[in-house]
Amino acid sequence: MRFPHFFHHRRSAEPPARPDDPATSTWADHPAGSSLRPSTLHAEAAALVDELEAWLRGDLAERRAGGAGGFPTWIVLNRLAHAELPVLRTLADGDEPSHRRPFRHVPTWAAAEQALARRIVGVGDAEAVAEVQRQVLVPLELQLIDRAQQEPLTLGQVVSATTKALGQHHPG
Repeated sequence: MRFPHFFHHRRSAEPPARPDDPATSTWADHPAGSSLRPSTLHAEAAALVDELEAWLRGDLAERRAGGAGGFPTWIVLNRLAHAELPVLRTLADGDEPSHRRPFRHVPTWAAAEQALARRIVGVGDAEAVAEVQRQVLVPLELQLIDRAQQEPLTLGQVVSATTKALGQHHPG
């Protein structure tokens, strides 16, 4: 998987060993580095870190709900792959407060997320759910992110892939 906005930052004052090697490059070597002020770079880096943290917490859809544009379809899987069992139970039961529902304006997506949450909660206790998240949902989420870069995905394709992956999982 590629993250096009990632760029490695090196704190050393030494020149890079190879200027074309991202692992040894500095911000000054970045194509936009010379035209951006440090405060701009800091703000962009902070925004990227915030987005990555939201993804890892399963809050990415909620974070993006206030922004312009739509959601990528794989994002339906984000909370399911990262949230704790109590959050998943609330989601499965439909008891989530409306201000926390990222798909409140897209009922089809909300229904898909809720149906998948019910299936995930049904696998068992917190340990069993965490295992499904680690072994099935996170890898699937990454695959769908990668696939969505190659071709547009429909909500039906995401739900189908998730349902199939959950059906093939055998705890062990």
